[in-house]
Amino acid sequence: MSVDISCYDNIIGLSKTQCDCFDDPAPYNLSYSNLYLDQLEPLKKLNGLVDCENPDLWQMMFDARAEAIIEFIGHAQALLLNYHTVKRQPFYSGIGRRKWNKAMTVDTGTYYGARFYCADIVSGVLKINKIGALFNATGTVTLKVYNNLNELITTKVITTTANTYVETALNLELPLHSKWVDNLEYFFIYEYDGTIKPLNNDISCGCGNYKFYFDTNKPYFRSQTDQTHGWANWLMAGSYSGDATDFDDLNHTTSNYLYGLTFDVDLFCETAEVLCRDSMDFRANPLAIAIAIAIRYKAGEILITKLLRSTELNREILVNRQQSEDDRNFFLRRYDESLRYVVNNVDTKANDCFDCKDFIKITKSGIFS
Repeated sequence: MSVDISCYDNIIGLSKTQCDCFDDPAPYNLSYSNLYLDQLEPLKKLNGLVDCENPDLWQMMFDARAEAIIEFIGHAQALLLNYHTVKRQPFYSGIGRRKWNKAMTVDTGTYYGARFYCADIVSGVLKINKIGALFNATGTVTLKVYNNLNELITTKVITTTANTYVETALNLELPLHSKWVDNLEYFFIYEYDGTIKPLNNDISCGCGNYKFYFDTNKPYFRSQTDQTHGWANWLMAGSYSGDATDFDDLNHTTSNYLYGLTFDVDLFCETAEVLCRDSMDFRANPLAIAIAIAIRYKAGEILITKLLRSTELNREILVNRQQSEDDRNFFLRRYDESLRYVVNNVDTKANDCFDCKDFIKITKSGIFS
């Protein structure tokens, strides 16, 4: 699972210098914050910036900016966890059992499958890695994925083998929040053609202290669940049978059968979205420029480090190595100050990933320790 850094694209530029020779996949002189890496002292005086005389230097600057963004995201998230805990532990496992004892009773011409009713979690993600299939005949089934906005999200042909469990890769990421509905629902359905019949697997054996009962009026993800069924902190799973064109008027309740389907899933919260979601707003978000300043200082520190370690040192760095070391340390201190400012002032209520950490625990571990 990789971190999405697209909202940091061109948060700072490399230089305003006109250079048609540098092969940058994005405009090197585009900066949404109007900040540029080479505006930092002593980087203004680097040989090779003018007239593209040193393409290696330009590549170092490009790499330094990319590394600075990754490090900023990682450092900020780590520091946020000194103040906060995650509301829900990520879940990486399966939904649905591979146990069955007979085929389901189904009627020709109707859609069957699974229904997920999701907790409304801003920045929450449901990632479907694989779909498992349990059917009584060998062949293929065309699976359609809809949401309760009546949108067809994707279609996938899955393979079946008679009375045998098989998996098909899906690799589909779905949000757990929408501004258009109170709770997102997803439907994983197929049309029964009268030949390949689903087996009667379900989501749980029904044993133990926790009983799963799908009821949208009383969603059980509001309750604590055991680690095996950790997905139930994020969503309710149940069966679906009916139409495939209108999901507006559904029953509040359904069964625990999944009509031959299982799901290999990741459920997690994009904690980094509390810092930046979709894009940086430099007009309305006062922290956006602070983030850009932090990234520029980190990129400057990384660039000087690269130059000091290079076999072809830039002349300005080589002439006064000690001054360059001092400049690098200065950039690091300013980065640390900007980073802490952002973390101290970010609105963690902008998504549903964090809870405040107990004050006693904070005082024992120390802030930013």
